[in-house]
Amino acid sequence: MWAGIGEVRAAQADGSPPTPLAAGSAPGESGVSVLRMRFHGGMHFAATPQRHCVCFQMPQLRIERRMAGRALRREAPTGSLAICPAGFDCAADVEESVDGLLVAIDPGWFSLAAAEDSALDAQLIGCLFGYDQALLDLARTLALESTANYPNGPLFWNEVAGDFIDNLLARPPQRFRPRCAACWANPSSSVSEITSLLTLTSPSRSLRSQA
Repeated sequence: MWAGIGEVRAAQADGSPPTPLAAGSAPGESGVSVLRMRFHGGMHFAATPQRHCVCFQMPQLRIERRMAGRALRREAPTGSLAICPAGFDCAADVEESVDGLLVAIDPGWFSLAAAEDSALDAQLIGCLFGYDQALLDLARTLALESTANYPNGPLFWNEVAGDFIDNLLARPPQRFRPRCAACWANPSSSVSEITSLLTLTSPSRSLRSQA
């Protein structure tokens, strides 16, 4: 279920693994895979992904998310997202049933897309809490295609996967404000600083070095 994503620990309330609802990628090379899972009674998730991960949660609930040694707990609406760049430690805990939808992107493909868009200096933005309807719709489309065994074929999958990456590239930090909160600010930072984004890229995974 977690093939290609990296080291992952995931459990529901009774300690058993979550129920997979959709997983995988259409035949071909898109650099994007999707995983949808259901956690009964609660969720514990921790990972150090080898891929860039964009995670969505349903329904609205109170959730604690952690990344790069900092944590933030808040009420999150249905479809709330978290973005974890490859190589960063991330985790989440919930005390009720939840569906999780994860889109994993190969850093090399992200770099290629950035180069094609003449954005060689692009960096993936790390985010603990955010919301983006376009990304959510595209992620749901990928999950539906996976569940139905790709009825529209690999070309359609690749188009949707490409649109997902393009939407990530097209969103500067201010696009998410004030809906996105990151917790890499110092404890003395102002509310406006804490509820903004910080550009984070693992030193070993610089997009410029991969281009």
